[in-house]
Amino acid sequence: MLPRQILGIRPDESLKEAYRRRSKETHPDMPGGDQKTFEKVKWAYDQIRNETYVAHVPWSQPRSSDRSEVKESGFQNALIKGMRDRGAQVFNCHGHMMQEPGWPDLWVGHPKFQGWIELKVGHNGLSGKQRVILKRLWRCRVPSIVITKIGRQFLLDHPCRDSVICCEWGELWDQICEFPTRQV
Repeated sequence: MLPRQILGIRPDESLKEAYRRRSKETHPDMPGGDQKTFEKVKWAYDQIRNETYVAHVPWSQPRSSDRSEVKESGFQNALIKGMRDRGAQVFNCHGHMMQEPGWPDLWVGHPKFQGWIELKVGHNGLSGKQRVILKRLWRCRVPSIVITKIGRQFLLDHPCRDSVICCEWGELWDQICEFPTRQV
């Protein structure tokens, strides 16, 4: 379904009004609400807002999501190849990053764990708790890539020099070890 069909925008209704109406109808806390449908509604709203933003960006203004401006690294190339090999639909035909509902936001690689962790990064960026988790991962030199800014994505590449398990991880490390070896 197209984003406008998911939102069911009426002729006399603005995008924001349609989003609010559909959010109330599909919110998991409301009677008859459903988490998956609610996430689709949020995704549709973000897609339409992004289309409007991109349509108003002058062509002369540089776009940081252009492939030519992304610094290539061995770790990043291996990650991209791995995502394509697994059939992850994270890249569109132009090679720009994008996010679809249900796809995770954080890749973590370590000798004892390799897979995805869902952080649900929204339009406003990372939450305080997400930043704490990422700082712990980076401090322990676990290669992590964050995909943020729905619609216009950016990669933050933190290559791993040595695989070191830090005592500081505590509960975080216990939670990571409980994940299945492949979670895509």
